[in-house]
Amino acid sequence: MKRSFTFYVSGVKDNDAGVMRYIRKQKVYKNIPCLFFKLCYTAPYQNFQSIREFQCETKYRPFSGKSNQKKALVVMDVAEWIGKENEEYFEIFFKFLHDYHTTFYQFEYMFTVADADREKIKGLYKMISQYLGEGKIAEDRTLTDVKEMSEYLMDRYPVDRIPAERLASIFCHKGMKGLSQLDAIMMDLMEYIHPGEREKVTESRLLSHYKSLENSNFGILYEEELKKWKQETEKNRERGEAA
Repeated sequence: MKRSFTFYVSGVKDNDAGVMRYIRKQKVYKNIPCLFFKLCYTAPYQNFQSIREFQCETKYRPFSGKSNQKKALVVMDVAEWIGKENEEYFEIFFKFLHDYHTTFYQFEYMFTVADADREKIKGLYKMISQYLGEGKIAEDRTLTDVKEMSEYLMDRYPVDRIPAERLASIFCHKGMKGLSQLDAIMMDLMEYIHPGEREKVTESRLLSHYKSLENSNFGILYEEELKKWKQETEKNRERGEAA
């Protein structure tokens, strides 16, 4: 049986929301059951329980999703093993996974590594590929790339391109811990702007709520950026009127 796996790399510690978004975007994972599992680090000569824990998690089909699917996706957090991938327990676990199966599902595996980058996961990747076959790295740059974040904001919220790009620039520069934090700030922001059901939030509409936004989470966390944004917009308008 041909095996494969995916390493999901986002550069941020809070991966869960990003992983779920990535899974939803992949046709190959459409409607298949999914389970999250954390492979905790166990020091040498300590009681290694991870194999038993994994069997308990998967044996009785505790997966979300359609029960008639023959495949299942296991999303496994292996961040605690970075730099320790050559230890015996780590290799033992993947020797076990190589042969593991149940009567219910054929497993596919996706690994998350918190905020580790490509360089840090090389050892993990090498060890896992020995037992699970060909792997690929899926880099999610939604929280680190202005273009990708602005696309995310426009897809998820009624925001026009110009304010989406400006917001994304602010968020990427300051840094986000995860999509859950980004969404919390954006949902609070929308509450203060009150966009209509079919109305896009333009730059002028957003900044027309400046006084109100000062009291929002966005206004509190990004006070200087919001003030600078408004000042630049006013200067540009004045130049346009003077011309």
